[in-house]
Amino acid sequence: MPEPELDRLCHGWLITEFECSSDWSKWEMHPEGEEFVYLLSGEAVLLLEQPAGLKEVPLSGRAAVVVPRGVWHTAKVSQPSRMLFVTMGHGTQHRPAV
Repeated sequence: MPEPELDRLCHGWLITEFECSSDWSKWEMHPEGEEFVYLLSGEAVLLLEQPAGLKEVPLSGRAAVVVPRGVWHTAKVSQPSRMLFVTMGHGTQHRPAV
């Protein structure tokens, strides 16, 4: 694929892998697209702030969830975890977790 075309297709993607040993200190929200979260190991609960209230999504072993576009989310870590995240990173917002 020509490089200009590849740049156009890949522009804005944020692909990261983190080791999470404690609860996230922030909430985050991605206004440009959904976020694919893949738990590679460990155990955590992803918290999604939805209009109907807080939704808890337990993740254990190897598990995946798609966080909808524009939904604030954070995680409570039950066991040290390694996670892979894929989203459109442009415009990502953060706020402190209380």
